[in-house]
Amino acid sequence: NGSRAWTVLAENDTVRAGDSLDVSALRIAYRTDLPFVLLAASDKNARVAARGRERVAGRDVDRIEVVNGTDPWRMLYVDLATRRLVAFDQRERGPRGYYLARRVYGDYRELDGIQWPYREERFVSNHPLMTLEITGVQLNPELNETFFSPPKGAVTPWR
Repeated sequence: NGSRAWTVLAENDTVRAGDSLDVSALRIAYRTDLPFVLLAASDKNARVAARGRERVAGRDVDRIEVVNGTDPWRMLYVDLATRRLVAFDQRERGPRGYYLARRVYGDYRELDGIQWPYREERFVSNHPLMTLEITGVQLNPELNETFFSPPKGAVTPWR
């Protein structure tokens, strides 16, 4: 919420208030969500280049390289037949240097006239990390400020 963040620690349900590093990490993570990836690729300042074709996740795709400001380097893979995003690679920096993170999308369903993926697989350096199965999506729900308030008893940041 703005410059504030909080986390519920699953092992003991403790609420920990976030610091500026937590807020920055969340902002970076949000930039990898599908709508933000597509918005970054369509930004008028983005440098976009066709890089040929290949097969990804069993689909024939166009490879599209995107470089946009401070966003990480990305390679988007767009289905030749449906023009939907099949996957994207993103260069990430970790404690041991750079690596590629990949997200693969599937099970597209129509939602208010928009095709939305209900399955997302995540890989780090070609190793499976997690699979997300989405059960429901709401577009533009009404939000109340209290949704973004931490539960009572937040512990102050340790950093």
